[in-house]
Amino acid sequence: MYQTDRGSYRTKETLAKQFTHSCLGQIIIIAVVLGFIMLITNITRPSDETMMEEMTDNVLQCIEERDSLHNDWTDLVVANARYMFTTSDSTEESQMMKLFYKYGNRLEYHTHAFYKTVSLYNNFTPAGKRCGIGLLGMVIPMLDYNDMILNEMVMKTDSVMQHYVKTVIDTVDLGEDPLLEPYQYTPPTRGK
Repeated sequence: MYQTDRGSYRTKETLAKQFTHSCLGQIIIIAVVLGFIMLITNITRPSDETMMEEMTDNVLQCIEERDSLHNDWTDLVVANARYMFTTSDSTEESQMMKLFYKYGNRLEYHTHAFYKTVSLYNNFTPAGKRCGIGLLGMVIPMLDYNDMILNEMVMKTDSVMQHYVKTVIDTVDLGEDPLLEPYQYTPPTRGK
């Protein structure tokens, strides 16, 4: 068996093809694409006014929906995704937001290089909890109703505790145990 075609199998590749198939070329292409994406995210970052309006609307929707049950994180994700595409239908928006701010809730907006964030501060979260991200012209809420303080109540008072202790001691008969003696500590002795 003899080969009939004994020519060269090497083909002359173009400079562009050699560049795109080299490691340096692929790194440069990825860097250019990432730079373009970062430029787009920086340009389309929402303004402070948009962030404030959207997050206020998202907080109102979260407060209006307080009766619904959120069993796990998937329920919160679905509810927050719904907040992005709907608006609050409450006629007492200012009243709800007055209650929101009255009990120490505070929203703070932070500007980063390519996005903005909103943090919720109150007595439960004094260090703040991220509750929204502004990216590519939209505001993505991450709200949880349990993170907000919307009413005021007494957690524990001395009179309640005294009443409880007095009631328990007066009503429960512990009886007498003849084997009860004051505890006396005897140190262990060392072997001889």
